[in-house]
Amino acid sequence: FEPQAGYDPENYHGVANPYDLLSPIIYTNNSCSIAGGGAITVKPVGGVYVPPSDASSGLVYIGITRNLNSDPVSLQGIQLSPSTLNAYIGVPANISVIRTPQNANDYDVVWTCSNSSIASVEGFTRYAVITGISEGRVTVTCRATDRQTGHVYTGTASVNILHYPDLDEALNVPGGTLSFTSTAPYQWVVNTEFPNRVCANSTNQGVSSSSSSVQTTVQMQAGETLTFEWSVSSESNYDKLKFYVNGSNVNNLGISGNVSFSSYMWTASSAGTYTFRWTYEKDYSVNSGSDTAYLDNVQYSGDPGAGVLLGDVDLDGDVDANDALLTMRAVMSIITLGAQQAANADINGDGDVTANDALEIMRIAMNIN
Repeated sequence: FEPQAGYDPENYHGVANPYDLLSPIIYTNNSCSIAGGGAITVKPVGGVYVPPSDASSGLVYIGITRNLNSDPVSLQGIQLSPSTLNAYIGVPANISVIRTPQNANDYDVVWTCSNSSIASVEGFTRYAVITGISEGRVTVTCRATDRQTGHVYTGTASVNILHYPDLDEALNVPGGTLSFTSTAPYQWVVNTEFPNRVCANSTNQGVSSSSSSVQTTVQMQAGETLTFEWSVSSESNYDKLKFYVNGSNVNNLGISGNVSFSSYMWTASSAGTYTFRWTYEKDYSVNSGSDTAYLDNVQYSGDPGAGVLLGDVDLDGDVDANDALLTMRAVMSIITLGAQQAANADINGDGDVTANDALEIMRIAMNIN
């Protein structure tokens, strides 16, 4: 048995994951039968289970109640993860509470947001849901009070609320002006799930013998280039993200399996009109990974609008302290920057991102010459 997607009882009830109780004992005393499509749910005593709003009336939900007696464990500290976050207007994003010790279970939390006109916060014991209302930056604070000692522990996170991008903004490099189209039934959509990256992804997950495409058309001169970053999580060697130019698959080029974002450059051999298409093509069987293709930072070398905004590492069109922090985290190998992010972080243009670049970005953010 697998938990319902997105449902973690620990977040709701502050107890160890009750799904662990399904093995080896499924239920005791009373017997029942569950038809295909049914579900087994678990709730602690006093807990509340609410079936999904879109559940069929024909489904039977069998609740298993198990008394989870455990000794109280005092809290000794908290921190929030991530400590910096880019979120989008109207799109929920989560911030988690990291406890010390990890099994602390006897505390209360209060969540606050520094500006309720920019973002709302809905807080729970183990996480909060942040929803952007308008563009701006806020500080989200969690105060956790240990019930036994009365000690209060505080964690904060800086949240930058951005407008939700359209498909062109998601696929272009910052400032790029290429126009993209994607047709039904499996249109490409904006993806904001990656840390510090906005891209687009295919939507034919789990659909056998299907394809999902996005394309752009460019008038190019000989020697001009088109570069892009692509990634895929799929069945290796079968479900592929392919790149086409004027209807022809370039050198039988395609990626499959689990491929992190990587760059590719195509060069025009002669002047002309070129239609570039990226297609996630699925065969008739087997789905692996997230069964999805991703595309980002498409750039035409002759695009007068596209360029590098030095210091803008989070790609939000501005240079601020968050950009300096991201650069330093990359220098410390805590995160990995995308190609465009790395180019923007390399302030001195030496081909490497260092602590000196992070310092210079902070100087730019503070308007220090």
